[in-house]
Amino acid sequence: MEEIEQLCQDWYQVGNYEAVIDTVEILPLELQSATLTHLLQLSQKRVLASLYEQMTAVMEAIKPPLEEYRAEERAALEQHITQHYGPIATVISYDKPQDIKVDIWVIEPSAEHPFYTLITCGMGAHQMAVNQEQAAQHLQRAELIITLPSDWKLSPKFQQFQRWSWPLLVLKVTARMGLSSDWIVDPGFIINYNGPLAHNTRLSGWVVLGPDAMNIAAPVCSLPNGDKVNFYQLLPLYQNEVEYGIEHTGEELIAKLTEVSRVVDLTRPNALEPKEE
Repeated sequence: MEEIEQLCQDWYQVGNYEAVIDTVEILPLELQSATLTHLLQLSQKRVLASLYEQMTAVMEAIKPPLEEYRAEERAALEQHITQHYGPIATVISYDKPQDIKVDIWVIEPSAEHPFYTLITCGMGAHQMAVNQEQAAQHLQRAELIITLPSDWKLSPKFQQFQRWSWPLLVLKVTARMGLSSDWIVDPGFIINYNGPLAHNTRLSGWVVLGPDAMNIAAPVCSLPNGDKVNFYQLLPLYQNEVEYGIEHTGEELIAKLTEVSRVVDLTRPNALEPKEE
């Protein structure tokens, strides 16, 4: 295990993951998972786009079987989302899925919901390695939601700019974290980005909100085979909020965020700082 950690450290320092790929391919499956976990933890120090690219390169080398919804499951999800969140105006797809095929469905602002709603479709095709109690609550499958202001730029020409594209990258990266046997993406799950998500904000991480903390309807969709897909919302955090959640618990942090808008606000008040009078 020490050799794996050193290998990952070397890879992180020099950006040379070809050596890692050669090594990981011949490791037992349980060590492959541990190695990828170390790589992911180290990669959180990099920019979001680089994180996703590095994870993709390593996962592509190992070539796990592609997991995706069957046609009838995808249709059930689309019907559920259309009924409870609004019509899907745009599907943002990615051309080369390696392990799971994750699209991002975009629901445009409406009179009832005056904000963009972005929802992943594909994360729930993989069943997370939950414990027995979580399995009894049908928490194996999940999709993720981010809500954005109505003036957010989502057209393709703006997706090359980090200030507009980071929510898409956050959704993609977090969806793939559910593949790790060491992590369960569920309410209270915290990601520490260790730096601003974009140059125009001090937000530097995010937390997963469960149904009790979300402002959206119908957080569970039943698939044709009876499985449940849970919808969780992602909320960006300031660095001190991230650190509070890590020091305490995600649930304790979420309790501090009750007055924070669930629609992304790049300049929102800090939940842990005194309010200005």
